[in-house]
Amino acid sequence: MNQNKQYKLQKMKLFTTSLLFVAGGFLYLSFVLDCHWLRAVSEAALIGGIADWFAVEALFRHPLGLPIPHTAIIPKSKDENGMEVSTQSSYNEEILRIIQQWMPHILILSPESLKERLKERVKGYLETI
Repeated sequence: MNQNKQYKLQKMKLFTTSLLFVAGGFLYLSFVLDCHWLRAVSEAALIGGIADWFAVEALFRHPLGLPIPHTAIIPKSKDENGMEVSTQSSYNEEILRIIQQWMPHILILSPESLKERLKERVKGYLETI
């Protein structure tokens, strides 16, 4: 990683960590002032920030060094040169729009009908160029 990217990453980490401390400060202040709405807002911000940190951390490594199942997904799948993502959706059109945004870096493994529909769409587009 080049120095500029490393600097930006460190700057962003410092900023996000400081936001957690600010939320904690507001939580403390809410107890001092006995302000219930401030307590609710600051609790939500603090819990949301910690949950987001945990979710991102869980994608890349085992949080807190604990071998929790379904964590460290990206390093495991990097060795396979890809990652399998599954989703449930009510509408195939919604899925096709997402897939088209990621083309050519994504493949449909199943269902076969969705693969065929995407092929038809791409063929139709290529014929118009």
